[in-house]
Amino acid sequence: MRNVKFPTENTLIVSKENCYYLTGMDNGDSALFISKDKKIYFTDARYTEDAERKLKSFDIVKTSGKLHDFIISYLGEPTEIGIEDSLPYSVFNNYLEKGFSLVCISEHLRKARTAKDEKELSLIRHAQSITDKVFEKVLPLIKENMTERELASILESLIFASGGDGLAFPSIVAFGENTSKPHAERSDRKLKKSDFITLDFGASYMGYCSDMTRTVCFGNPGSRQKFIYESVKKAQENALENIRAGIRCKDAFNLAYSIFQKENLSEYFVHSLGHGLGLDIHETPMLSPKSDDVLMENSVVSIEPGLYFPGEFGVRIEDIIILHKNGMENLTKSPKNLIII
Repeated sequence: MRNVKFPTENTLIVSKENCYYLTGMDNGDSALFISKDKKIYFTDARYTEDAERKLKSFDIVKTSGKLHDFIISYLGEPTEIGIEDSLPYSVFNNYLEKGFSLVCISEHLRKARTAKDEKELSLIRHAQSITDKVFEKVLPLIKENMTERELASILESLIFASGGDGLAFPSIVAFGENTSKPHAERSDRKLKKSDFITLDFGASYMGYCSDMTRTVCFGNPGSRQKFIYESVKKAQENALENIRAGIRCKDAFNLAYSIFQKENLSEYFVHSLGHGLGLDIHETPMLSPKSDDVLMENSVVSIEPGLYFPGEFGVRIEDIIILHKNGMENLTKSPKNLIII
């Protein structure tokens, strides 16, 4: 089990991602109880055999009925317990009614998960290599009059066909004026000549996420489209060249924002520069203009500047990187020149 220091003597971990992080068991029907002298893995009969084989340092307790009713009964005497902030209110209230004192430990887990070890980095590298392969495979399949829904379906099928265990998140596929929405919802809008296409997608591999955005053009782009694309590319390049572990998130944000300011485009950059990722597609840190958090070595973050013009089009280019003391390692290998299909 990973060594995470908690502020309480007794800690209950329930979320699937945190249980997986601490044990390596991919099981959405489990909970961990960690105290000074014991480690208990609660799960039902479907998973006890695997748990007993894989988790030699844990006491495996087979549950029945509702998980938290069973845990409360098993623990018996009420005490102080560290819990995650994702615990549903009804469950939270159930512990309080039974006399338990609850302390939130989510921030400790978030910080522990920020810096990745070599195994985690290897899994994220592989997830991103799948994502790069999918981008290469999907481009020849883009055709005039296909809908956003149709292209999204093809893209997501390719993730599985290329070795992904799942989707890191629901893919964003947008055409033309819909690309002006950073988180556009796919629709029946058909692809036309000179449309920008936003492809924001990622594979999940052994629980770990990748994330990439590319903007391509179907047919010849106009001069304004070319100018905006090059501005976004320049902003991303400046961020990638100068980012490193040890700087504040808001200073990282400004590496891209300052480029847009020089070109009088900063008002159209409407989101953060990027986010951490790992077992979840959005983890700490957030590279926002208000964050004083310091970027940690061996954390994985996205670098995704974008410009959005409502009713016209938008451009976003996104890579994921590993932060080092003296720079970064870019895990995203797909080309960033403006691809015209």
